[in-house]
Amino acid sequence: MAALKENENQELYAKFVETYLHTFKYLGELVSAGSETYQLSFETYLLLHLISQHSGEYTMGDVARIQRTSKSAVARQITTLLKRKFVIQDVDPTDRRVRHLRITPAGREADQGITTRNSEEFTHWLTVFGREEAVIMLDYIEQFNRRLEDMGINGLEDLRHQLPPHQDD
Repeated sequence: MAALKENENQELYAKFVETYLHTFKYLGELVSAGSETYQLSFETYLLLHLISQHSGEYTMGDVARIQRTSKSAVARQITTLLKRKFVIQDVDPTDRRVRHLRITPAGREADQGITTRNSEEFTHWLTVFGREEAVIMLDYIEQFNRRLEDMGINGLEDLRHQLPPHQDD
């Protein structure tokens, strides 16, 4: 009985790996198509887009809280945007330690270009799969995310610590 369940688990794992390698990789390429044109990761584009929508309002710490990530991860992305001259940091006149992130004209152009390309790719994806299928898939992903959040899991390391130890049945 235990050998049968282990075999079923191995088959499920093989299907998971196959799906990950092809489907999730494709989805990742789909959402990052526009950002690659500007040599940005999709995550860095999302940061650029956030700054574009709220130029001058947020600091790095604000962005880290909004994106639910570490300040060091945001700092690496900001460094990329600064080097590409897509954002600048304005010193707060009331507290010189505080720096607000502001979009530059080049950053606004990149944001608009990436947003347009991503929108076009998504529209194409909808014509291929249909709106109903997209809604079903997004509902499942949201349910998966809610379940993880309910468990207090914010990433793979949290997931590993939350799962019970491996047991043979």
